[in-house]
Amino acid sequence: MCRKISCPISRAVCEQILGGIIPAFDGGTPYLLKKLIMQMHMRALRPVVIVAYERVPFVYEQGNVRVTFDRNLRSSDKIERFFDGNAPFRPVLPIGTDMMEVKFDGFLPDFINEALQTSALQWTSFSKYYLCRKYRMRGGYDF
Repeated sequence: MCRKISCPISRAVCEQILGGIIPAFDGGTPYLLKKLIMQMHMRALRPVVIVAYERVPFVYEQGNVRVTFDRNLRSSDKIERFFDGNAPFRPVLPIGTDMMEVKFDGFLPDFINEALQTSALQWTSFSKYYLCRKYRMRGGYDF
């Protein structure tokens, strides 16, 4: 089981974080951003990899089912080029390898469960971030 939470940040704050500058916060700063800032101070957290991929999402309202297909998983260590449309990336998975995620809250409808019962699919836990970091730590390409 996993839980993801998020909060919006301005481009200026994002650029500070990407540049290694820990932003200041005040009473109006969202709780999650304050938590990140404190962790940046206490644990020296900093951005180290850009994870990019193409996603095609589908939603089925009953059971709040989300099925996503992700492809072209790639990463870059060039954090300073986060907003650059021409930043260099390296592929992380073999060409033609796609990922399908199925997430649901209440229940998984039978027709979706039945569609997933095929030997062509590989069931696994998967973290795109972890794979991009692991690939780099094992020697990946330098740009």
